[in-house]
Amino acid sequence: MKSVITLFALCFSLTALAKSEYIDTELTTCQQEAQIIAKVSAINKVSQTSCLVQVNEVRQYNASLICPLEIAAVNQGIEVGMKTVQECALQIGYVLSGIISKNKAGVIVLE
Repeated sequence: MKSVITLFALCFSLTALAKSEYIDTELTTCQQEAQIIAKVSAINKVSQTSCLVQVNEVRQYNASLICPLEIAAVNQGIEVGMKTVQECALQIGYVLSGIISKNKAGVIVLE
């Protein structure tokens, strides 16, 4: 009986340690990520190299199990690259598909 209690305590402490180390999104080593498929609803040019897109009609959203990016964060927009200096890589009505993550500046970017 003593060994069962010891084993239970060990498993519980290892689980608590794993959760605190790997799922804590406040850790600096944790890069929040998710897989997304959604329709582009608006576009704003941010710089010569990127634009910010808003999405709606999210068809699929899979947050990372290790370091999840919550779907609510997508409301701030997703930064994507430019096709040319004048044109964003995506257009309104296009489907955005890929991995998104939050960079150190707190901006959601399409990888």
